[in-house]
Amino acid sequence: MSLLVSPTAPDALPRIGSPPLFADEPSGTPRQSELLRLLRIHSWSIDLKTERVRWESVDANDRTVVIKATLTDLLKQANDEDAGKFRAHLKQAIDTGSAGPDHFRFDDLDHAGSAIESVCVLKWLAGHPVVVGLYRNCDKEQRQAAVVGAMRTTIETLVAESTSCMVVLARDGTILNCNAAFARCLALKDRRMAIRQNVLDLVGGLSERLEAIIRGALLSQDALSGHFVTTFPGGQVRGVRWKAFGLDLLRGESATRVFAFDLRRTEADDIID
Repeated sequence: MSLLVSPTAPDALPRIGSPPLFADEPSGTPRQSELLRLLRIHSWSIDLKTERVRWESVDANDRTVVIKATLTDLLKQANDEDAGKFRAHLKQAIDTGSAGPDHFRFDDLDHAGSAIESVCVLKWLAGHPVVVGLYRNCDKEQRQAAVVGAMRTTIETLVAESTSCMVVLARDGTILNCNAAFARCLALKDRRMAIRQNVLDLVGGLSERLEAIIRGALLSQDALSGHFVTTFPGGQVRGVRWKAFGLDLLRGESATRVFAFDLRRTEADDIID
């Protein structure tokens, strides 16, 4: 977020308007302020007596710049709602000593909206009350969340519309989603009856081979596929073609696996619905 004023070199700013965020660290160790910069976290401060603002940002070359302005300049870059939110952010810090995390949207120089998340504390320096804050731009996270949301919707549609038996699994085998074909295979009246159940418990009575394959698929990080022939309860001999793959929406222990399979007659290649 860039204020509608010219950037100023850090050493040209008044001391009250730019209080240090951290005490000096031992020589040879990274300063905390530098570590915050690497995390795309920047500082700001407002001298409440003079309403002088110091705001850190980055330029087009990804270099840190410091902008000097007034609180009026800052609030001009927000609509009435966000200006009110920022004033409330300051008031909470004044009343209680700290505030946040809170979210606001300001306009950049190109008039594009910039969403930030801020925390702040109240300090007294040379007899001046100064609110010192840290903020990060959260537009990127919001865009990523929108992409993930769209991908989830697409996956849910794929699962629901597929004629294959499909089930989305947590790493421990808990069923997060499944389609009607999977429910019919298990003789369930409604697919929702399978949600939050453990897939290994449900398919164990259907086919020990299928249970073993799903168990292995849950332990793997790779895309897998295969085919086997098994006898189901009731004496039906069926060919089973299956696939398993991971979803990249989440990582680590939160990652999910999709398992899909078709039941086919052994003497033909048609899918049994």
